[in-house]
Amino acid sequence: HLTAVNNMLINKITLTIMNNRNNDNIAFSIYKGTLVNDSTAVVAINEFGTPFTPTMVRNKNYILTQTLTSSNTLSAGDFLMFTVHTTSYSSTSYPMITVTLDGQYR
Repeated sequence: HLTAVNNMLINKITLTIMNNRNNDNIAFSIYKGTLVNDSTAVVAINEFGTPFTPTMVRNKNYILTQTLTSSNTLSAGDFLMFTVHTTSYSSTSYPMITVTLDGQYR
């Protein structure tokens, strides 16, 4: 996960993904939430951007980009959480994933 230390604006998300085990599709999602120190408050999370869900073929690299123009701000203390799952299952997958966030402090 990533925690913002200052107020930020996320402009673009680039995902590189490859599944070298099978043809199972890998879905990658990002969620935004806020933690409160020393609190029992419920942590609400909301989807950030749109899930990446390429139709995959074994051993192929996929480079996917989203440009964000709204609901893309993080306040100091907000976090981004990343989730990965398969939309179909044939056998165990070990996807290789790189996430690049293009952001700026505001």
